[in-house]
Amino acid sequence: MKEYKVSIIIASFNNFSLLKDCLHSLENCTQGISYEVIIVDNNSDEGTLNYLRSIKRTNYKIIYNKENLGFAKANNQGIKVAVGDYLILLNNDTEVTNNWLDELIAVAESEEQIGIVGSLLFYPDGRHIQHAGVRIAKNGDNIWPYHLHFLEYYTDRYNEIKTQQFQVVTGACMLVKRDTINKVGLLDESFINGYEDIDFCFRANSNGLKVFLAHKSKVYHYESVSKGRNEHTSLNQDLLNKKWSGIINADVSFIHFVSERIPIKAKCMKEIAQQSQLGPKFIAALGKRFVRRMENLSKYYFATSR
Repeated sequence: MKEYKVSIIIASFNNFSLLKDCLHSLENCTQGISYEVIIVDNNSDEGTLNYLRSIKRTNYKIIYNKENLGFAKANNQGIKVAVGDYLILLNNDTEVTNNWLDELIAVAESEEQIGIVGSLLFYPDGRHIQHAGVRIAKNGDNIWPYHLHFLEYYTDRYNEIKTQQFQVVTGACMLVKRDTINKVGLLDESFINGYEDIDFCFRANSNGLKVFLAHKSKVYHYESVSKGRNEHTSLNQDLLNKKWSGIINADVSFIHFVSERIPIKAKCMKEIAQQSQLGPKFIAALGKRFVRRMENLSKYYFATSR
């Protein structure tokens, strides 16, 4: 069996044009490192399946599921057959950039206790930040993970963004050391398309491992374009609270979280609405996320303010 240093695991469900762009970016921007790509397809439409069947590269493994098993189960399938020392969980709606993988590995190898490393994520316009590490706020027993500098302009924040430790980084592009899997185990399949990555990072922390952002590893992410991606938000939130509310410490107060996020999001949404050159998928993704998060925030915020 051929040995690869890195195993890139991609859970796939429909959206073959985005998957195609993702794979092209891997080929163009991943140089000098031996890697395999493991695609786990969750019963996609015929167009996506035809594209997957057309792939003949020797460093690709493709697993075809007969039903949509979700993010956690699909990634776990990939992890079980991966041979790399480093495992990369990569969303199918991402595009990587030059040196993305080198930077992840460099941070991972900088300290033995680092078990997980995440990339700096941008929306497709290349200017708005999607993920620069995850902070944790708490409101009673409710845990509120949020992306640092979410929706802000990179040019406004690039001096503040650096490689550093966080409690959590997003699973949209996440490097996991093989030893981390051995200590922490697989993704918790009780979560359904959400918060699996947060729970996984919490478990790594609890096992004495560190989670880092590699700010020089840059990836574009369309975010949550798969149908049904957010159907289980309440279930996932409740499960996260049940598992970790009495264990995890907050990075910031809930009031700080609410007061910081709302003005920024409102400002960016106004600016985005005025920029018609931005793609409709980008605008739609921001809009859905904004509305969903504000609805959840208002429910908990006003309940505790009475």
